[in-house]
Amino acid sequence: GDSNMATGGREYRIFLGLAELFRTAVPPRVQESIACFEAALSVTPPNDEARVRRDAAVLLLQQLGDKAGAKRHLEQAVQVPNSGEVQCDVIYHLARLYQEEGNSSVAESLLRKGLNALRGFPNFHFRLLFQLADLLSYRGDYIGVATLLSNGAQYAAQTGTQHSQVLLLLNQAKCLILSCQYSEAKHTLDVCGQLVRNCAGRDGHQLIAFHLTFVVIYLLELGHVKEARVPLKELQNTVKLMTKKPKAGPGDVAGGEILEWISNEHLFVLVYLVCTLHSLLSGSSEKATSYAARALALIDQDTSGNALLVKLKASVLENVVVCRLVQGQFSAAIQEIESIIVLCNTFSSMMKSHQPIIHTLLGLYSMACGSLESANSQFTMALQVYLHGSILVSSHGKTKNGLTCLYS
Repeated sequence: GDSNMATGGREYRIFLGLAELFRTAVPPRVQESIACFEAALSVTPPNDEARVRRDAAVLLLQQLGDKAGAKRHLEQAVQVPNSGEVQCDVIYHLARLYQEEGNSSVAESLLRKGLNALRGFPNFHFRLLFQLADLLSYRGDYIGVATLLSNGAQYAAQTGTQHSQVLLLLNQAKCLILSCQYSEAKHTLDVCGQLVRNCAGRDGHQLIAFHLTFVVIYLLELGHVKEARVPLKELQNTVKLMTKKPKAGPGDVAGGEILEWISNEHLFVLVYLVCTLHSLLSGSSEKATSYAARALALIDQDTSGNALLVKLKASVLENVVVCRLVQGQFSAAIQEIESIIVLCNTFSSMMKSHQPIIHTLLGLYSMACGSLESANSQFTMALQVYLHGSILVSSHGKTKNGLTCLYS
């Protein structure tokens, strides 16, 4: 009766306390911590089972790389009625494992169910929504992603989460640019422009920078290089303000929102990439090379191996190759192309999305060296991979101006 319940409760708390003690030991005693989690499950109150399995799964993933063990816990946790942060974490990690296994349809189904279940928890709902957008964009379904993000932005407006609404609309605009729906992209960016200046807290400058970044990209996509100078200058001034202010914490964001798209440091790299592209299109390869060098210096300061930074680095190097060719530095250009190939081989999805660009760069190099037959061969392969995929790898989506690095 009550005595047994009290005893079970004490044992549960003891096991969890030991699990945490072993987890935070230096060095972490992972196996002992996992054993305590497993023991706790035998006396866990029903309402806490999902949380315990979530914690065990995260530990297995982060410390041991045991995907099978983590998946076992997560698949059991997702069957337990729960809500809020724990449910979001369980679905997030399980969907990622399914996607890594190649079961993207299962991951998509799980995420869509999670979105419906978490409609009462906006921040967690949006976290899964961005994850689903990422999954769909990998397939190159940018129109589908734009629709998903538009629906999410409407929900954000209804719940008064303006920060999330802006991020969703900006991502929608990006997808519309990638799918060449320029008039719709302009409308979305105009709506964002009105919203970002109303956002309270220190995060306002970051949202303004995001917005201006995509305004510049939109103009460059249309070939309006001169018109892009004004928003680009405003973007550079906004970034200067951001570097002088401390980063916003959760309490500084309107409504206490916790959703973060990318960090300020990664945003600065993206801004340098946009500056590189604008300078290149303006005919100033020296200026473009200078901006690219600053971007690469920022990237090299990060030793975490962050996937987004790796993709941004590939995009920066692709622009550097064009600069070298324009400057007549052919040996340097082919070395940079080799660096891109090595970099893309670190992520299989990167080689898939960047292969058309690599063939195009090799074609440009061949043209610069006077080998038109080789150039024609490379351009033909670029088109083949871009339109139809190749025997070895397939191309997923468009690869315009490095913009896909935020999704691919």
